[in-house]
Amino acid sequence: MSRPVFVSLPLLLLLTAPAFAAHFVTFSTRSVSDGVGVYANGTLLLRTRGSVPHSFKPSDVARRLTEAALNGLKPTQVRVATANGTAKLLANGTVLLTVDKATALAARNTPGALVETWASGLRRFLRTPYVVLEPSDDLLVPVGEQRPLRYGGTATDGLGFTSLAPEIAVVCDDRAKRVAMVKALGKGTTVVSAALPGAEPLLVTVEARYRAAYITERAVAQVTAPPLPPDDLRRVLRNAALNAVQPGPEATIELGEPRPRGSAYALAVRATGPELLPASGEVIVNLEATRPPNTQTRELLISNQPERITTHGTLLREQLLGTSATRLLWHHVNSCSTALRSVVRVLNRSSEPARLHVIDAITGPASDEIFVGHTAMVRFLQLWGQGEGYYLTVPGECMLDLYDVRLAPGLITSGLMCLTPQEPRDLLLEITAENSWPLSAYFVALPPHLAVEPPLTNYRFEAEKTVSLTHEAGGPWTFYHIGKDYSENIRGQKLLGDYGVYYRLATTFRNATTGRVKCEVAVRASGGVARATFLIDGQIVETGLLQGAREQVIHTLWLDPGEQRDLPLRTIPESGSNYPVTLILRSSRQPGATVTSSDGG
Repeated sequence: MSRPVFVSLPLLLLLTAPAFAAHFVTFSTRSVSDGVGVYANGTLLLRTRGSVPHSFKPSDVARRLTEAALNGLKPTQVRVATANGTAKLLANGTVLLTVDKATALAARNTPGALVETWASGLRRFLRTPYVVLEPSDDLLVPVGEQRPLRYGGTATDGLGFTSLAPEIAVVCDDRAKRVAMVKALGKGTTVVSAALPGAEPLLVTVEARYRAAYITERAVAQVTAPPLPPDDLRRVLRNAALNAVQPGPEATIELGEPRPRGSAYALAVRATGPELLPASGEVIVNLEATRPPNTQTRELLISNQPERITTHGTLLREQLLGTSATRLLWHHVNSCSTALRSVVRVLNRSSEPARLHVIDAITGPASDEIFVGHTAMVRFLQLWGQGEGYYLTVPGECMLDLYDVRLAPGLITSGLMCLTPQEPRDLLLEITAENSWPLSAYFVALPPHLAVEPPLTNYRFEAEKTVSLTHEAGGPWTFYHIGKDYSENIRGQKLLGDYGVYYRLATTFRNATTGRVKCEVAVRASGGVARATFLIDGQIVETGLLQGAREQVIHTLWLDPGEQRDLPLRTIPESGSNYPVTLILRSSRQPGATVTSSDGG
């Protein structure tokens, strides 16, 4: 009996497949002892030996075979094309592989004869009716979405699909498009069974998982009186980008820094989480200029009790009422032995999103309490006077950190904000000192203990005072002590120094003399070392550092005989300085001028 002869091919070996009844076919590749093989249902079809030309990869052959089979590849559609000393194996016009002279010579054959041998075996294999599925093993479907299970071949008429766990995934067969759409309804793992009459079913494992996030590509950030300071711009851009992200349960969101992109800004977003499908993308945020809200600030919230933080906890918790504007002032020193995270946040207890207009001025951490209070006040009055601010959105039942800073021991943070809700929502404002830092950039879900009625600090006051002052040229000086007549709220709490209260000082100078008069507005540090900031005719005017009983002239004007002039002044007692300070209106007559009014001179 003669022994069979095996021809060793350095590149590929084609083995014919046995005949089957109508069956499912899966093309794949895996390593064999002397190379890599291309398989159909475990039967080796093609095998590489030795080095593989750069132009050919077994995985490409399997992929191209699958695509051709999905289109119902028939034996008659398998052919060989030769040209320029090479031969190509084609499946319905698709090139599966190419053999050149060197490859054929190593197999002791010509390119055309070698490829024809492979083509003959493939034609024999395709004579048995078959069905191909793609994918044929595992299908990953995000919850709430659907993914295609494509099928094709030459025996699809009796094909049917069944989900073994419809509560996790359902399957809908579109015969016209030759695709079964698998939709995930809940998290879990199930199996979709593809059945053919007389054949073993093909089982496709379906894993349904939540996405870590859905990311919208574009967003809009609204600002008033641009351009914003860099830190405010960063805050509004990040808020707009985060509102373009819908996170999955327990997802962690990483948000990149804003990068200019033409007239817009781009922020990279990456979302991950346990058993979640990672998501990443880029949100393009366009800035849109709009008007600030036209509302008067009536309420003032103060966070200064205690001024020195000795442990972590809530320092202020108050409600934002309706759509009224609320001014917030805080000033705290970390007197702990470790660093703290100082946070200002809004909590939305409503199920609907809350939109707020924000003007803020924040300084610190620093060690000079007069410096931080004064710097914050100068910036706030500048921004507030110009209406410069931005809009932020807080999703329903979530918290938004408006500001946070790492406060090392002994350092101070100070700031002012004006917050105006755009719709009536159930909103809380908190200032906290925390001993942990968040891992996610996203909005934090509202803690259960704050969903009910939490205790409030109730340290709120009237936000404004109006004072009228008149000075008669040549007469006695006019004095007013800003912060001396402290505010008191309905609970009897005293706001010594009136820190954070907006003073509208309507000053009037009258010259009843016959000469031209020089008038001055001066500020005296009557409560200790202090600085003060005023808006005079819309311009910011700052004092220097005034020691006790020292004064500084902040405005000068000249009045002609019989002239009267109104000079509106605006100021807010500022954190870190010692109030009260004394406002002085005075004048000096030119030599020879006499008083013509009836009250003397």
